[in-house]
Amino acid sequence: MDIKTSKPGEVYQVKDRKIISDFLSLDRVWASEALLSMSDEYWNLASWYAYKDGNNIGLGLMFKGLSPTPVFLIGEPHCIAHIIRQVVKFDKIFVETPLNCVGVLKEFYNFHSALIMNKMQLEHFRHSSYTIHPAVRRLTPADFNMARELYLRNTEYGNFDMDQFNNGIYFGVQEGSDLVAMAGTTVLCSDYRTATIGNVI
Repeated sequence: MDIKTSKPGEVYQVKDRKIISDFLSLDRVWASEALLSMSDEYWNLASWYAYKDGNNIGLGLMFKGLSPTPVFLIGEPHCIAHIIRQVVKFDKIFVETPLNCVGVLKEFYNFHSALIMNKMQLEHFRHSSYTIHPAVRRLTPADFNMARELYLRNTEYGNFDMDQFNNGIYFGVQEGSDLVAMAGTTVLCSDYRTATIGNVI
């Protein structure tokens, strides 16, 4: 990864997609949501920042225009600390980061009321291991309002918009006039051959 060594304490913005994607592609599954920001559709909505100290690297991604601000952090914790201190200055964030960075985050943010969600990597999917209930159906744009109501009833955040729903692949179960369960692709990025299943409610 050809990131220049920072001057002591210097965090700078990275605008070269290849540099970022090469680093993230070292673990495409874990970084699938961040890889989505590399696509033309999302590139201008995201800002990437880096800090390098010798061979140690930290990267930070922030998406614009959402509240709380989604932040993706990866790399060496002491490098991440510089990025948080200089760039991530929001009162409240929605953060995705490896567990080894949690200690650094606690230096800047209060975790006592944090909603912590684990990210799982699943392999060797077996179609024959289950049966699909007849009530499960593919959701369409016409189901967005029901899906959003389900999302807001069961989460503390409102970052669920129509573009995310329409551009994804969602399935759900409806009882009467209410959607009572759903799951879908929060990330679907053909350029990097990766997808993330989320909003499992």
